[in-house]
Amino acid sequence: MRKIFFFFIFFIPLIINPVFASQEVFIILSRGIIPYYKTVTELKKKMSGFQFKEYNLEKERDQGKVILNNLEKEPPDLILSVGPEATYLIKDLDTPSPKVFTMILNPEKVFLNTTPFPGVSMNYPPSEILLSLNKAFPTRKEVGIFYSPDLNQALIERYDKEGEKIGLRICPFPVSSAAEIRSVLKSPTFNPDIVLFIPDRVIIKEKLIKYIIEECLFRKIPSVGFNTWFAKSGALMAFYLDYKEMGTQTGELALRVLKNKKVDPIIEPPKNLKIILNLKVAQKFKFKISEEVKEKADRVIK
Repeated sequence: MRKIFFFFIFFIPLIINPVFASQEVFIILSRGIIPYYKTVTELKKKMSGFQFKEYNLEKERDQGKVILNNLEKEPPDLILSVGPEATYLIKDLDTPSPKVFTMILNPEKVFLNTTPFPGVSMNYPPSEILLSLNKAFPTRKEVGIFYSPDLNQALIERYDKEGEKIGLRICPFPVSSAAEIRSVLKSPTFNPDIVLFIPDRVIIKEKLIKYIIEECLFRKIPSVGFNTWFAKSGALMAFYLDYKEMGTQTGELALRVLKNKKVDPIIEPPKNLKIILNLKVAQKFKFKISEEVKEKADRVIK
C-alpha cells in the first residue's frame, strides 16, 4: 500500500504534464514597473510547474549584453519579453528557443522589417472600440480623432473602414504639434459628436490632454480615453486593460507555442476590453449614456 501511495505522490504529476515538467522560461522585463509585474505574476500562475528566470533591463548598464550571452550559452525552452525594449533586444536573436512577447503598444513598430514572433499587444481593436461607442452613445455618429499622420495614418484608415460598417463617421484631425491641436480646437468648424483619444506621441502630455478634454466639454462634446486616468481627468468614458488578464492571456499563448500549436493570429489583441464611466461628467453636462453600457461598465465614477 505504501508503495502505491509513493507512486501516486511522485510520479502521477509527471504523467499528467510530462511535456512541461522542468521546462525553463526566460523572462525579460523592459522596466521594473507595476503593470509589467502584475502581468508576469499572473503569467506564472497560468504556467505553474515551469522554472522561471527573470531579468530586468533597467537593473544594470550592460544587462542587455549579459542576457544575450546567457541566452546563447544556455537556450531556455521559451523566451518571454515584456515591453518594447525587451522585445527589441531579442527580435533578431538567432536561437532555437521559441519567443513570445507581451505588453507592447504598436508592436509593428518594434518588428519593422522583421518577421514578428507570437505575442499579445496592448492595442484595442478599432472594431471593438467603435462598437462600444455606438452602444454607449447611439445618437452620436461623428467621432473625432487627433493623430500624428507619420505614426497613426494606417490606424486611422482602419478606424474609418470599421466605422463605415456600423454607420459611424470618423473625423480625422492630423496634427504634428500642440499648437496645431489648439488651432483645431479654436476653429468654428470643430464639432464632432465625440472625441476619441488614441495613443499618439503628439498627444502624450497630461497638461495637453486635460486641455483638450476641457475644451471639448466647453463645446458639450464628450471625450473617450484609453486608460482610467482619462476618466479621472474629465473624459466621459475610457477603455482600459486588466494587467492580470493580460498575464493569463499571454500564459495561454505561451503554452500553445510550447505545444508547437499553430498560432493564428501571430499577434493577439487584448481580450476582455474594460470600460470606466465618469457619471459625474455625464450628470453635469447632461450627456446621455445607454443603460446597457452603464450596467456593463467595469468601473464607475459617481
